[in-house]
Amino acid sequence: MTINGRIKLLRKGNGWNQTHLASLLGVTQSGISYIERDGSSVSEQTIKSLCLAIPGLNEEWLRYGTDPMYLVKSTPTSTFSLEKFIEERHGTKLELEILKAYFSLSVEIRQAMLNSLKSVFLGAERPTSAPPLDPEQTIEQLEEEYKKMLSGLAPSKASSASNITDENSSAMTSEG
Repeated sequence: MTINGRIKLLRKGNGWNQTHLASLLGVTQSGISYIERDGSSVSEQTIKSLCLAIPGLNEEWLRYGTDPMYLVKSTPTSTFSLEKFIEERHGTKLELEILKAYFSLSVEIRQAMLNSLKSVFLGAERPTSAPPLDPEQTIEQLEEEYKKMLSGLAPSKASSASNITDENSSAMTSEG
């Protein structure tokens, strides 16, 4: 069975229609229809999103058909819905998509991003320009570019959070 067939089996085994699975993943129903079609490509992000959206789903089963389908079968009381969590906190669809994209990155890239953010908040200067994103790039290519960008970061000037706040306040006051 192909990965496309396993996705369809997974959906039907949970009693979901394509629209429901699409809402779990933040894609369209036609997107689900496409990935369930034999021979269609299934992106790395889709695989990661499925594993995040469906508690206990075995990624090895999804990718290669290696049993079992579920590593841990979840019960209704242990199910966590990121979508519901964001909604309860009045989050936007964009915020939901950002979180899904973030957690579809490798652990190494997420750690590098956190380290970069920490350095910004602890005083390291941010890069003044980043290369433009190419919408045709794969996640792997983007991760590689991000690693290269991070390797070029070095703390060069210390500034405190209060300086940053003061600069932002001044800018806002002079604009308003």
